[in-house]
Amino acid sequence: MKLQRVEIAWQEGFLNGLLYLPDCEVRASAVVLTHGLTAGKYGMDALASALALKGYPALAYDLAGHKLGATGGEMHYIRQAVENVEAAAQYMKETLQMQKLVLAGHSLGGLCSLAAAARYADAVVCITAGTEPLRGFSGAVGKAMLQQRGDYVAGANLYALLEQLNAMVEHLPPLPPQLPALFIAGRHDVLVTPQQVEDLRRRLTAKADFLLADTTHMEAPAKCRSSIVGWLIENRF
Repeated sequence: MKLQRVEIAWQEGFLNGLLYLPDCEVRASAVVLTHGLTAGKYGMDALASALALKGYPALAYDLAGHKLGATGGEMHYIRQAVENVEAAAQYMKETLQMQKLVLAGHSLGGLCSLAAAARYADAVVCITAGTEPLRGFSGAVGKAMLQQRGDYVAGANLYALLEQLNAMVEHLPPLPPQLPALFIAGRHDVLVTPQQVEDLRRRLTAKADFLLADTTHMEAPAKCRSSIVGWLIENRF
């Protein structure tokens, strides 16, 4: 596996990314990986590495305004995160010219991947994201997380971004019926319950696969890497 630093142009500047390139036979599909709120591309490293080792070129990148990443800038609107996904997808299509593109994301990244899927994806993987994203932050653990990580994103405060995310999820259109999709829920997730993930899956598509994994919210991308790679192989991506 080889790692390549990349810069991805979007309308407000550049996104900092890391391209994971296989040193084995390359498959027909590439994967764009989008991290969750307050995180960074480092959170997708284990999944990106697992994909590259199985022949899938993978791109992990930092969303705008997320201080754990290297992109910089500010995030005032959730729509900016969707635009970041679209820019990353366009970059992969133009740079690698792969036959197929998979959008995969964790939490916020999963919801933004769903928003961009109809236009850019041949398949989508949504990891621990569901209906009413703000609901999980009304409890003690969620409130503590908002307080602890309140300055991890430059721009709007986290509560305002989560309110916008709630509204975006309410208006997500159904996925195209021919688009393969995998929704992953965490059995021990206290921020997004498995029922929320299942409710979102049922609302967006009748054909998507559902996986209940033995994981917490934050550990899901790494713990589910083998399942995600297996799903892609099984579906001939």
